[in-house]
Amino acid sequence: MQQEPIISPYVYVGLFNYNKLDKQSYSETILKIISNYYGLNVDDLRSSTRKPHIVKAKQICAYFLRNRIRSLSLKDISRILGDKHHTTIIHSIERINGYLDIKDEEITKDVRVLRKIFAIN
Repeated sequence: MQQEPIISPYVYVGLFNYNKLDKQSYSETILKIISNYYGLNVDDLRSSTRKPHIVKAKQICAYFLRNRIRSLSLKDISRILGDKHHTTIIHSIERINGYLDIKDEEITKDVRVLRKIFAIN
């Protein structure tokens, strides 16, 4: 069970004003929130590690980047997440969508909590 994430006030300000931010700033905000939620560093999300808990966080990150910042291309998302190939991003997004389709408890809960943090119900 995940602890409630600790998020500093400046991140919330960024979330509520994300329309005024450029996509680079908002993508960094998404990375900070997701890394904080999973107890990781932003550098972990950009690393090439294949540790399962980090891979899951990267996949969630790709999912939110794609769904929250529609102007980002798959190549942009791959650069943000440490120069992964764009097909890795496609796989990540499809994987999270698949978990949501079958209502996987853990992923569904994580996405629901993160959506509340992003205030996008």
